Amino acid sequence: MLPSRKFLFKLCSHLGYKSVAELENSLSANELVEWYEYYQEEQFMPDRLELMIATLTAITYNAHGGKDLSAVDFMLSVSNEQKEKEKAKEKQKKIFDALDSFGT
Repeated sequence: MLPSRKFLFKLCSHLGYKSVAELENSLSANELVEWYEYYQEEQFMPDRLELMIATLTAITYNAHGGKDLSAVDFMLSVSNEQKEKEKAKEKQKKIFDALDSFGT
């Protein structure tokens, strides 16, 4: 499912619409764009709860001797492809942080 389509389903749930078609017929394109921008800054409650629970799970797992995992590893809504991209970003950040420490 395309991310834009997935967002429409989340917005339906958030606003109480029965279907994406009903949502699209009720809101203008400008309103949809504004909702999308709002969502980028302030995710809806189920997404925030998933992140909070995933963060607590990662902290607990790592504290009890697990390998170094992040919250993204425990998020069900994040695809494996997205998880791999996130891991690559974290690895790059660690490398740059290590290189930066040599300069100071």
